[in-house]
Amino acid sequence: MRQGAVRLELGVPGQIMPPAAAAVTFAQRAEADGFDAIWWPDHLMGWHPDSLWTADLTPLAASQANPHTYFDPLVMMGAVGAQTSRLRVGVVVTDLIRTTRSAARRSRWPRRSASTQRRDCGTW
Repeated sequence: MRQGAVRLELGVPGQIMPPAAAAVTFAQRAEADGFDAIWWPDHLMGWHPDSLWTADLTPLAASQANPHTYFDPLVMMGAVGAQTSRLRVGVVVTDLIRTTRSAARRSRWPRRSASTQRRDCGTW
């Protein structure tokens, strides 16, 4: 039996580094371009030794002094959710090694109203 067409949803990776205003603008542009979701990683990232974070080795070092500066994805979900109307916001995976389950639950609660139930969160 043949089924109807299946709609493929497409998402984009969220901007993980400052400035926050640019991250929100990127999400708004993704929504306007027809994307369905935006996702942020939440795990240990940026294993760059400080000694290698120099402008001659890494061009980003010229504008960002610290290689360990990343957005909290749950905060970005709230910021983007409040500034978009249709785009689903999500965390790819929240590891519960660095965050207790209750803290993860508590930090997601305020985002519920900001994104009007348009959030997804994976945990492990």
